[in-house]
Amino acid sequence: MNEGFVLFILVLAYSVWLIYSLSRISNLKKEDDEVLFKNRKILEDNEEVLKKIEAQRAELQKEIKGNQNILLGTLKLNSCFKKDFLEGRKWLAKLIARHKEAQDEALEECLRYKARPAITAANEVARIKREKKALVEENVLLKSELETIKEYFPIVEEYEQEILEETNGFLPMDLTDDSGVDRVRRFMSSEEYKKLPTSERNQLALDRFLKHTSQSYVGKLFELQLGWEYEQANYLVEYTGIQDKKKDRGRDLICKEFAGMGDTLIVQAKCWSAKKTIFEKHIFQLFGTIFEYKRKHPREVVRGVFITTTKLDDFAKECAKELGIEIEENYKLRKDFPMIKCNISSSGEKIYHLPFDQQYDKVKIDKQGEFLALTVKEAEAAGFRRAMRWHGKNN
Repeated sequence: MNEGFVLFILVLAYSVWLIYSLSRISNLKKEDDEVLFKNRKILEDNEEVLKKIEAQRAELQKEIKGNQNILLGTLKLNSCFKKDFLEGRKWLAKLIARHKEAQDEALEECLRYKARPAITAANEVARIKREKKALVEENVLLKSELETIKEYFPIVEEYEQEILEETNGFLPMDLTDDSGVDRVRRFMSSEEYKKLPTSERNQLALDRFLKHTSQSYVGKLFELQLGWEYEQANYLVEYTGIQDKKKDRGRDLICKEFAGMGDTLIVQAKCWSAKKTIFEKHIFQLFGTIFEYKRKHPREVVRGVFITTTKLDDFAKECAKELGIEIEENYKLRKDFPMIKCNISSSGEKIYHLPFDQQYDKVKIDKQGEFLALTVKEAEAAGFRRAMRWHGKNN
């Protein structure tokens, strides 16, 4: 083998190796480029994910901050209520007013910063916004206080509408007054009192009393009306609401059929404005007093009756049905029934009492010869005179 051939072989081998090496390097570079491209793509994707994570983080931080504010507000509210319920209500009223104010602020900003600003209108909205905020805050606080008063003193709810609508000039009168002055004077001028005969001025006083009766007294008239109607239906009536007043336990009338030989009705009467609605708590009160009465009178057949000049809500009706309580809604209040009590004293004197006389509620009509008269003329025609005590000894 000559040297030239050996050299050729070496050069050929080197060339093959060189070509292989270059090809290998090229392939490696291509692979590296592909890996680099993939890594760049992964990096870009990771950057996108990172941006999303950062955005979510920002949202979470914002939410956390909002929740912290809510928590701080709740803690503040809680501390206010712990310190004083009135202070808590004031804080809550301010919060509600601020919420309402935010809606007006949006309108103000819209007017102030729109393409063609309406500055005058924006300023007017801002002024109204401030006034409205103060009024909303006051309204919320007063409503809260009123609801609290109603909760502690339920009787306020019964007479709320009537008190607000009170317009007459004669009543409310002090029905506990024991001055000895004839109450008839309250319903007429001094000239009328001096000029009119006794019978006429007593009748005039009764007429004016019924025409201008205080709504706070109408409830008593309603009980008298219902009692009279039950008596006409042959019931023996006990006027517990009038006689026992606040201690009546929700029993306005106890009516015993056939003078005690039949069923006993426990009647609750509600003479309310037609604008108001009876709710279930009044039904529950009546059921409670029926239960208490049954326990003390186990031999009587007792039924509950709820009578009102207004209406019951649907749930109250369901409760009444479930508890076996009869209901009568939208019952008409009357003032044309006989209500002058013609009573015979222990000494045999025939005396009549007008509804506004002090002894009226205590007098019972349960003896032979006693009755209820429709007019003063009817009472006097039967030989009855008005109670001297209220006729006025010094007049």
